[in-house]
Amino acid sequence: MAGGGGAAGGIGSQLLPDGGVQSTNLLQNGDAEAAAGASMPGQLVPIPAWSRSDGGIANVLPYAYGNGYPGAATPGSPTRGANFFYGGEGSTDDRLTQRVTVPAEWLGRVDAATTRVVSSGWFGGFEAQNDSARLTLTFLSASGALLGTLSVGAVTPLERTSMTSLLLRTASSAMPAGTRTIEAVLETSFDEGTSVDGYADDLVVVLQGPPPPPPSGNLLVNGNAEAGEGSLDGVTPVASIPGWVRAPGSPFSVLRYATTAPGFPMATTPGSPTRGANYFFGGTAAMSASLSQVVTLDAALLARVDSGQARYTASGWFGGFEAQNDRATLRLEFLSATDAALGTGEVGGVTDTDRADVTSLLFRTTGGPVPANTRKVRATLESTHDEGMSVDGYADDLFLSVQ
Repeated sequence: MAGGGGAAGGIGSQLLPDGGVQSTNLLQNGDAEAAAGASMPGQLVPIPAWSRSDGGIANVLPYAYGNGYPGAATPGSPTRGANFFYGGEGSTDDRLTQRVTVPAEWLGRVDAATTRVVSSGWFGGFEAQNDSARLTLTFLSASGALLGTLSVGAVTPLERTSMTSLLLRTASSAMPAGTRTIEAVLETSFDEGTSVDGYADDLVVVLQGPPPPPPSGNLLVNGNAEAGEGSLDGVTPVASIPGWVRAPGSPFSVLRYATTAPGFPMATTPGSPTRGANYFFGGTAAMSASLSQVVTLDAALLARVDSGQARYTASGWFGGFEAQNDRATLRLEFLSATDAALGTGEVGGVTDTDRADVTSLLFRTTGGPVPANTRKVRATLESTHDEGMSVDGYADDLFLSVQ
């Protein structure tokens, strides 16, 4: 957890060993490097991103100042920069404060109570004096209600073996659901001497999310065309296709591999090794056809979706008839709770060239991120007509999962 960092960050790209994800440092100027340190301990300098209390004396000193204060060789952070936080000249407890807004991409995780906050830093003091520094986080709701606190630091002289030094300390807790703001307060406490010798450096506050859940399983209802009877003659369309809704006027149907009509896929036709009795068929009218269904995402997935970590996988077996270029495609539309379009995806579209002009179905798969705020997915199976008397775009074993 060493390292201060400058600007506040979001979800970042850092993966944890267990497959979870960690944000960048939410604190701005957590390393006291955003401005020059004081040339003298009593000279108050600006501390970007932090606010002093009224009449406050907390300050920033450079390690190069020396004179008994921490220096470049003082035990402390291996990633220290030029400066460190210092309690100030005087004998008054003091504080530096900044407020952090929880990044929008983390709100879903926070409200689902799947987020931990980890706070760390290097904290210390002067020789045997008991002056100290600690970082306290206060978690606030959108209305400013107190939801919880977390503190780290306050290294004692005993822990420092009465040496001027800074020691690494880390603390963590569950982030309270509903948190929208984190108030970070660096408190320096006076005990003796002529200055407040509580020191701190490389302060870090990060959010951590859990590893991804197992895949959802197939979200599509009747993705394998097995929920109802298939047509045997290839001409008479089935009355309905469970789980799916035909587009108005669409001739879409389901055929049995055992159809009595010649030329259609059979049990021995190249295709899915897990095929059942039926497959999807565009229909006997010379026109493109489609059918669709809308899948509602499980509530357990929403925190991951809204934090930008959810991904989808879509696959299926897609094909057509001999040298004709009729083909089938599964198109996905990611929708908000109010049906606003957030993104798209598609898989399939096997051409006659892909099939080498052989009646067959080939496996295709795709995947990608699920847009934040997605609550539903509209899956549309389209059979595109190119030539011939029927829509010979075929599909089977359609699959969609979100993780």
